[in-house]
Amino acid sequence: RRHGYVPPPRKQGWHHAAFILVAELVGTGVLALPHTFAVIGAPAGLAILLVFALFSLYSGFLLHRLQQWFPAGITYGDMAREVVGPTGQKIVFAFIYVAFFGNLAIYILTCAESLQNVFYDHPTWCKWPFTLVTCFFLLPFCQLRTLHHVSYVASASAAAIIVALVIVLAVAFTDDREIAPLTDLPAAVGAAEQLSPLVHFFKTMSAVTTAIFAFGGQGLYFETMAEMRKPEQFPRAVTLTTGLILVIYIVVALACFSVYGTSVRGNILFALPDQFPKRVAAALLFFHVCISYVLAQQVIGRAIHVRVSHDVVDSGTWREKRQWLAISSALLVLSFLIANGIPFFSSLMGFVGALSTAPLTFGIPAFLVYKASTFLPPLPGRQKRIATYEYGALVTFGVLTVFLTLVGCASNISELVRNWGDVGAPFACHAGHHN
Repeated sequence: RRHGYVPPPRKQGWHHAAFILVAELVGTGVLALPHTFAVIGAPAGLAILLVFALFSLYSGFLLHRLQQWFPAGITYGDMAREVVGPTGQKIVFAFIYVAFFGNLAIYILTCAESLQNVFYDHPTWCKWPFTLVTCFFLLPFCQLRTLHHVSYVASASAAAIIVALVIVLAVAFTDDREIAPLTDLPAAVGAAEQLSPLVHFFKTMSAVTTAIFAFGGQGLYFETMAEMRKPEQFPRAVTLTTGLILVIYIVVALACFSVYGTSVRGNILFALPDQFPKRVAAALLFFHVCISYVLAQQVIGRAIHVRVSHDVVDSGTWREKRQWLAISSALLVLSFLIANGIPFFSSLMGFVGALSTAPLTFGIPAFLVYKASTFLPPLPGRQKRIATYEYGALVTFGVLTVFLTLVGCASNISELVRNWGDVGAPFACHAGHHN
């Protein structure tokens, strides 16, 4: 052991890793994709999903390559330290913490909106009490302290999201209501006459960054590999996960867009008719996203724990349990504050996607692999660790990261300010279908 480094037990197989990744990735992102299609249109939406799926898969391969080169790197930050030293570690940790804190807030907000849809017959109930109820509900489950323990529940969580999405599709295809389309979206008929070019661009980029968020999760990859019995099998898990979520995303986004068109704003649950199947789907999504929160807080909580009191991590003592309770409680409080400070599903997701998901998914893996290849010796039977054709892909990742981060953040901040003015300020009621 050393300060900040406590290797977890290697117990899980690659199928457990796949369950964890599906539970982490599918849920919040897929709920916003119909809105993305409503903003940019189906052809552009499909193209973006396909491109980002391929980019995300390649990013997973890059991170696995780094893990094989530096087996001691059990977290994203540890890997950065191995490659570029303490300064690089601090930079990567900054992105990691932004991503995880943002994700935790998104999970709390999604759970609250799921509960709003469970209790759709009480449209005047405010959103923020639901976020508070969610926090109290999650606290006991947050005391699980390894991904291996959570992986068994993650399999049930993966099943829950599949069933929930099947219900969403069934309800959508049987929905015969006359639904008025929104006219303030770029893809809506007549929007060009109502929106200025700058607003049109910002709305489009905000929707694109939401799609990026749907393929995030790279911040969890190293911890997942660190608990695998055979980390060399991680490409199986990430390939299966990427293919599965791509199919799910396309089916849900395209199907809901074909039914609801440009009438979807934010969370797709609010577009469904107020009937019992919607209540069941919302309850299943609540369960699934709760597990996603537990998974994410376990990773960030462990990272904090090993830096605050690494000598008691995995000791099984009451001191460890008390410290973990304090850390998990603090994470819930912070998530509660962020979720109610930015209570708009698409805006919060898009901002987190632009600020942290894009760098962690594209730019940082590309840079770390390139940097490591400059000082590591060649692999047996090969002249270089990076094939010549890969340099173009790495440069593309870097340029894409800069563009998406700068433009995406500006676009989502613009949308956020507009929503604060039109819908309500932080910690306002936000009852009913305001999302």
